[in-house]
Amino acid sequence: MLAAMEDNKQIALNVLKGAFIDRDPSVVGRYFAPGYTQHNPSLPDGPGPIPGMIAGFSDTFQYEPGMAVAERDLVMVHGRYTGWGPKPMVAVDIFRIADGRVVEHWDVMQEEVPASETAALPRMPSVLLDSGHFVWEDRAEDYAAAILDWIRGGYRAA
Repeated sequence: MLAAMEDNKQIALNVLKGAFIDRDPSVVGRYFAPGYTQHNPSLPDGPGPIPGMIAGFSDTFQYEPGMAVAERDLVMVHGRYTGWGPKPMVAVDIFRIADGRVVEHWDVMQEEVPASETAALPRMPSVLLDSGHFVWEDRAEDYAAAILDWIRGGYRAA
């Protein structure tokens, strides 16, 4: 099972690198399932719209991948986007992988907050990376479990 999770993590990282760093539309044919479900309401389902999205990136668009966490068929990658909008964005891209293909994607994005403007997070020791991301290094498994619980419907109980 660990090998499969590592394979899934590599697929998600290949997708992000191919689409956002290399800007290679062939990443779609290599990694996306025909029935791909996109949970971001600004993009339609199916892999068809993705090459057009890639082609539409401005010259200033950049993506920096951060921490990647895999659990069963889900992979979460924390990353930083610049040039997508007026301010840098940080995001968690969440992929569900089946049979070596991306079958679902969710994302959670917010404007980047400079470290100098953030409050200390209680009970979650953090490490500030050069890019301004916070990574919960000491409790990555707890962080991943909380996100996975939310994906699987635990958010409905709140």
